[in-house]
Amino acid sequence: MRLFAKIRGMKDLILPDEWNEKAKGILSSGKITVVLGDVDTGKTTFVTYLANLSVREGHLTGIVDSDVGQSDIGPPTTIGLGIIDHPISSLTQITPKALYFVGSISPEKHLLPMVVGTQKMVEKALFFGVERVIVDTTGLVYGGVGRALKYHKIKGISPDNIIAIQKKQEIEHLLKPFEVLKDIVIHRLSSPLHAKRRNQDIRRDSREKRLALYFRDAIGLDIPFSSIRTYNTFFLSGKPLNQDEIDRLSKELSEIVFYGERIPEGLYLVSADIIPERRLFHIKQKVFQKTPEDFEGILVGLGDEKGEVVSLGIIERIDFSGMMLTIKTPFSTRGLIKTVQFSEFKLGT
Repeated sequence: MRLFAKIRGMKDLILPDEWNEKAKGILSSGKITVVLGDVDTGKTTFVTYLANLSVREGHLTGIVDSDVGQSDIGPPTTIGLGIIDHPISSLTQITPKALYFVGSISPEKHLLPMVVGTQKMVEKALFFGVERVIVDTTGLVYGGVGRALKYHKIKGISPDNIIAIQKKQEIEHLLKPFEVLKDIVIHRLSSPLHAKRRNQDIRRDSREKRLALYFRDAIGLDIPFSSIRTYNTFFLSGKPLNQDEIDRLSKELSEIVFYGERIPEGLYLVSADIIPERRLFHIKQKVFQKTPEDFEGILVGLGDEKGEVVSLGIIERIDFSGMMLTIKTPFSTRGLIKTVQFSEFKLGT
């Protein structure tokens, strides 16, 4: 047990005896296991513990880390898949086999990508031939958002086991919809004694260190607009305005317009400064505005021709005259980047 007590520096953590008593029964009762619990109740500790037991029994084991705010497998803002065939002391030791870019450190307002991403990573694990899959989850367990996220995530991955780690009975409301289902077994476990809560400062510091480590050896890649497709943004989704149209708008609006597109929702413009509404009155459609600075520091997901994330990137700058994006990324093969998924998460360049 000493190995697991050291996870995340919790040297004095005492693991409940029932973890050992129930773990083998959990492993023998199905292929897919999801672990639920409030913040800092020992979810990741138990996932590591269970995964180690699994590989010691000779099973290739997949771990899906869907805690986008405190990711251990892959950088924050992603759902990571790791596959192991030997014991580990921490999930951070695992090199991601696949990533799903959510683009946020919080599940709120991102329920659809959270659910789809977790489902995709479980499917990917099974595709790679793992014999068992263990899913770690966020600590968002209360309110309508928490209930919806956990319910639809469980429905999406169809686990054989639900592990509920509780100090008292704080997540019973999440378990009730599944108590009557014969294909899912619910296992209630106690949270370890003295499990320490990490405040927001500690969580933020950990997240920043993980992102800094990920981008430590990043380089700047120049990527032509014409070679990529984008999503989660209006940018590059419509019909670009020609130079005559750009010049005319610059004159009419008394502002330098660098770039524009006609999109189904209206007109998308990138200008030197945000243009006041009073100067837009004669344009008979909705105008969506950006400045070049709005792009700088945006965290993006870089996908290949299959749309699968190969790396994260940070937009360093954008050249509208040369129609070029410069993206800082640890991924060095520019030609393989076919899609760029935008997010609302910004980092310093």
